[in-house]
Amino acid sequence: MRGVVGVLALQGDFREHKEALKRLGIEAKEVRKVKDLEGLKALIVPGGESTTIGKLAREYGLEEAVRRRVEEGTLALFGTCAGAIWLAREILGYPEQPRLGVLDAAVERIKDGTITAANASQISDGAAGVLI
Repeated sequence: MRGVVGVLALQGDFREHKEALKRLGIEAKEVRKVKDLEGLKALIVPGGESTTIGKLAREYGLEEAVRRRVEEGTLALFGTCAGAIWLAREILGYPEQPRLGVLDAAVERIKDGTITAANASQISDGAAGVLI
């Protein structure tokens, strides 16, 4: 896939994602407003705090604009950590949390402690799941 990759830059580790793309020779652009989505082939949603990402994306009109592009098949998505939570169809224990809801997955947020204290767990079908 050739083209510009956007990195959602509302909150979280967007700078690190943009730098990683740059090291790979991929043109990257920070996305903060709907107009920033123009010309993008893909969007990376980085880690950070999923509730904040969701609220800001909704407030700035990005939630609907990104969802529309995904449904049209004109935008690929990749989410890490909080970004993956925002993409998920269901966030267990947080039914009212803003989310894009385009990833057919149910995710569980860390309830206690820090990300470094999280570990592997069982997925409903018995496969191992690891927080990434």
